[in-house]
Amino acid sequence: TGYNISSLTVWGYVTVAQGGSCTKLRIYCWTYYSTTTAKLALYSGLSLISGATGSVSITGTGWFEATLGTPATVSAGTYEVAAVVNSGAAQIGGHADTGVTAYQQSEDSAAFPPATLVTNYSTTANQSWGLGMWVQ
Repeated sequence: TGYNISSLTVWGYVTVAQGGSCTKLRIYCWTYYSTTTAKLALYSGLSLISGATGSVSITGTGWFEATLGTPATVSAGTYEVAAVVNSGAAQIGGHADTGVTAYQQSEDSAAFPPATLVTNYSTTANQSWGLGMWVQ
């Protein structure tokens, strides 16, 4: 199922099994309405990792990858990936995931990326966003 994320920041947890260098973040577009830019950022402990941001043009449905401005060295563990797109331009991939919580917060595209993520703005239980990271 796709979810229209309007123009607010969405984020979720991503678990990395093996450490390395994160060079790209991924976003899944479920329903495409018009070309838009998705901005993505990588966080650790809800704090932005310096330079770990990128953007990608959404031109259809499927997975899109944003190359990070500065690759981030990561260890095995859990990180947060956040994204924002222009209002109404696309629906990112969200799907039912028992025990998983999807998060949303107030920053729009102009204010992205927020320095820290919050867990108390808006949440959806048992759902995850189509967000991921590439570690090599």
